[in-house]
Amino acid sequence: MKFTIPILSLLIFLSISLNAQFCNEGESLFKVEILTDKFPNETSWALSIDNETTIASGNMNGVGQYSLYEDSLCVSLEDCLYFTIYDSFGDGICCSTQNGNGYYRIFYNDSLVAQGGNFANQDQQLVNCPLGIACDNPIPIALEDTYIADKPDTWYTFTPDTTGLFTIATCDLNLCNTSVWIYEYCLEGEIDDSPEGAIVYANTGCITNDELAQLAVNLMAGTTYYIRIGDDENACGESPIIWSIEYNGPPTGCIDQSACNYNPIALVDDGSCLDIDDPNCPEGPDLVVLDYIIENTLILQKVENDNPCFIEEQCMTGYGMRELLRFTTHIENIGEQDFYIGVPPVFEGDAAGSDWEWDPCHQHWHYEGYAEYILYDQEFNELPIGFKNGFCVLDLNCSLGGGVAKYTCANQGISAGCGDIYGFGLDCQWIDITDVPNGIYTLVVRVNWDKSPDANGVLETNYFNNWAQVCIHIQADALGSRYIQVVEECEPYVDCAGEIYGDSQIDCQGICGGPNQRGDLNKNFVLDSLDLQQYLNGILIGEETNACNDLHQDNEWNIVDAVLLNECLIQNDAVVNGPCNFPYNVVNINDTTTFVIDDSNIANQYLDVYIKNADNYLLAFQMSVGGGVRIDSIEWTYPNIENYDFEMDHNFSIIYGMIKDGVPLPKSNVFVPLFRIYLKEGNYENICLTCPAISVNNFREKVVTVVE
Repeated sequence: MKFTIPILSLLIFLSISLNAQFCNEGESLFKVEILTDKFPNETSWALSIDNETTIASGNMNGVGQYSLYEDSLCVSLEDCLYFTIYDSFGDGICCSTQNGNGYYRIFYNDSLVAQGGNFANQDQQLVNCPLGIACDNPIPIALEDTYIADKPDTWYTFTPDTTGLFTIATCDLNLCNTSVWIYEYCLEGEIDDSPEGAIVYANTGCITNDELAQLAVNLMAGTTYYIRIGDDENACGESPIIWSIEYNGPPTGCIDQSACNYNPIALVDDGSCLDIDDPNCPEGPDLVVLDYIIENTLILQKVENDNPCFIEEQCMTGYGMRELLRFTTHIENIGEQDFYIGVPPVFEGDAAGSDWEWDPCHQHWHYEGYAEYILYDQEFNELPIGFKNGFCVLDLNCSLGGGVAKYTCANQGISAGCGDIYGFGLDCQWIDITDVPNGIYTLVVRVNWDKSPDANGVLETNYFNNWAQVCIHIQADALGSRYIQVVEECEPYVDCAGEIYGDSQIDCQGICGGPNQRGDLNKNFVLDSLDLQQYLNGILIGEETNACNDLHQDNEWNIVDAVLLNECLIQNDAVVNGPCNFPYNVVNINDTTTFVIDDSNIANQYLDVYIKNADNYLLAFQMSVGGGVRIDSIEWTYPNIENYDFEMDHNFSIIYGMIKDGVPLPKSNVFVPLFRIYLKEGNYENICLTCPAISVNNFREKVVTVVE
């Protein structure tokens, strides 16, 4: 394969290289080398000092596939350099059949200091930086000692050789508001002062000064932890922070699993075990949602969304400018016993219970059976914008109940007397109300709504307080800007059956608590392959939509409905007994699929259709042939189509195609053949592919579809 260097970049590079040997005293040569992949227009890079001041940048726009791009500059020997490479599509530049084997390399003083290419949206490398400045180059520490962080946001790694309880604290000799975070992996991208991504976090806890941090955490032997010592809102400036780590011994408690007070994280039995019928047995956990926290943290915010993960996780219901109702969720365990959740699975293919769900966007597991956010109108109809938020459940605050924190994201739960807090600044701590008209609504936050026992089989003692609600009035001022106002006289939510905080909802045929599921076309009370085939058949015969069959809510019976149902069947192993969380009329305005007709074979009564989908993967399409001609038959022409589980069918004018196993066709930045249409006899003077054509990406979204 022949590699080329773009002429402009080559001239720039040669100019810099000729002068690099004359870099001033105290300077060094920094050089970046990038071999582009099949999609070079997605790649860019930036070089900054201390991750703040950008001193150089570049992009691959106009650079060809598999081109060698180089750039260099003189930098100060005193500078800590952050090199960041970006991929706008989120699939890096290596290493797959889809992308090719691109790479990047970084040279400092003519020495190779970093390289890579297999990343998602971005990858970052530090060059000439002191230890501890970021999680990429942390300071390794030993057990039981006192350390000095030169400045806030100093990073350390710690790998205990013994499992047990550790105390990490900043309680001594510090005069500013400090914080401590512990992570199990090095975070990608920017970090903030929130606990997001941390397995445990503290900004209080010291008896002598509540602005200083202390936490007790159970750490596992052989596991590497990233400890971040910092401050709150730059309270310490550049001042050093003194902190310490101390081993407190193995966790103790009852280790008899048949006892009523079994402690799942205890390693040493302390003799406290109680028989199941002992009158001194704790009554059990009791989770409660604090409604005043929701009310006091409500804010309305506008955010531009171009992230498909927010759609995939149902945090948002569309792209572009979104209007979000943010709030904090604070869940306390006011019971006498811990609510234990357990150790999450590690890898995507691991066996997991029904409450664990793999998040493909963030590449980790979420505990899904935990918190749900719902918005009801004044008739208490549930609006299709709420969602079940996936959490890491841990002891984040024990100040209200006086408990002892012991659970982290690595071993999850809420101790008796402790609580878990998800601040309004975190991703997905909101409901997307962009398409909600002005009016009065009831926001409900509920925890453990399906009344599941914990991982030890222990039930909560009270489920009525698992709900919290706030009534809000969405209004607009004279200029049209919307704002919210809390409605003080707020009647408790009542479902259609008259039960306070009940689960009954009107089904798609208007029956309270009815059995009718959206998508159950043959009315056998499950979603299955028969329903899917009926959807596909309906495209060709022109079925009409109603509330029960319009899964995409676009008032059309089309291939998108079939794709949504098919994904539901894939996720639930072919038969679904309960409702699926279908997206609601999501159109991705950032993705475009283009179809074009090669009309050079009209004399032979066939047309070739080509596709270009440079910024999305293709799950399905639908289009029509117009101009007074009729379709006789269709033949696949896509390269290696036998490797894909693709179904295609047609009538005299309509064509559809859909991937059945959910593995989409790859993106392509050039036109490739898709299928051939054989035509019946007719007048071919005005033949065309009629618009609007439909195409669906791998996120099951309609994308912008162009027919040339």
